[in-house]
Amino acid sequence: MYAPASAEPTEKLTKEKIVNYLRTLTSDDTKLNIVAGDFNEDPDHHTCTHIMDTLSGNGLYNMNQNLDNANFTWRNTSGTMRMLDYIFVSNDMAALETNIQTISAINYFNSDHRIVLARIELDHILVNTSRARNRRHQHCTEKIICNEKTKTTHWDLYKETTASEFVILFESNSRITNQQAYLDTVSQLLNIAQETLMWRKTGNRGHNRHTKTETLIHKG
Repeated sequence: MYAPASAEPTEKLTKEKIVNYLRTLTSDDTKLNIVAGDFNEDPDHHTCTHIMDTLSGNGLYNMNQNLDNANFTWRNTSGTMRMLDYIFVSNDMAALETNIQTISAINYFNSDHRIVLARIELDHILVNTSRARNRRHQHCTEKIICNEKTKTTHWDLYKETTASEFVILFESNSRITNQQAYLDTVSQLLNIAQETLMWRKTGNRGHNRHTKTETLIHKG
């Protein structure tokens, strides 16, 4: 996306249209969004940052906050530097490991802007999306916890087993990624729940349809 920098009436109107479009586009928090480009806004030097304010107001995450190799993305021949280029993403997309950096564009094309590159881990979203799609198109036979048969003694055993067997992953492996830590944590808790709680199968005959992970999260 490119937003004009000039305060001329026609360009000002164009920017207002961009802001209104982005406000509508990102207002639905059930959808994932990536908005990137030359916003021509720098909160350290500009009093009005309508695009950034709109995206932040709709809950998008400014990945430029994580930049550690530069504090500018544009520099003119006089040495003036500004942060004008951004990547905003839906908060869920930034839940796991992310990385962002800027590099010179000189080896790729002629520009006075630096290139902003980001890497985002999306495995958790892809897994959840795949499960939701599968549930819509096929019968689900996952197990869910049976509330009628799971008593206080079962939950006490679950808590005791978790306290004694659960491994804090960052303590045992300081190099583990956030993504792998998330997946391993879910796996550990699910295994403990399967061993200590009462479960029942569900299908399409009178039972609710839930995945094991959803049930585990709900009970947690």
